[in-house]
Amino acid sequence: MIPRTCVVVADGGRARLFTIESEVGPDLADYPHLIEREGMVNAAVGVSAMNHSDDHGTGRRTMFRAGPTHGYEDRWDREEIRLKRKFARDVAEEALRFATEAGVFQVLLVAEPRMLGLLRKHHGMFEKAHIRCAEHAGDVTKLNAAAVHQWMAAAGLVAAPATLAAVA
Repeated sequence: MIPRTCVVVADGGRARLFTIESEVGPDLADYPHLIEREGMVNAAVGVSAMNHSDDHGTGRRTMFRAGPTHGYEDRWDREEIRLKRKFARDVAEEALRFATEAGVFQVLLVAEPRMLGLLRKHHGMFEKAHIRCAEHAGDVTKLNAAAVHQWMAAAGLVAAPATLAAVA
């Protein structure tokens, strides 16, 4: 069976790729609707945070004779943003590769707001491949597949998962 939708759940440090399977097998316990296919971790963000620890003070000089203040934290913030932009590009490229190989015609991006903004810049690559791309803000990367599916259903993004009671 070819999945029709790929769901990408992401934040600045982690991304997970799911497919939504539309057919229901004889036993729903053996056939979940939302299946996790791949995962990615942005190891660079953690390394960047460790490299910029505050052991050396804030970098802000407060003595009158010391001259102007220096904002070292601003440089650290720019580096973290650069790393998250790169991760967003990597996530979009991986989602496109996966969607193309799986024959998916729709990608749903669910990400925390800042990451969603970074991912939004890569919509063009999906359009060029004739893959519909939708998005929704939400930080659900730490939820298991069943909870992600329930959250998306509550948000009206996908159909609610079938239950054994619905089949009986």
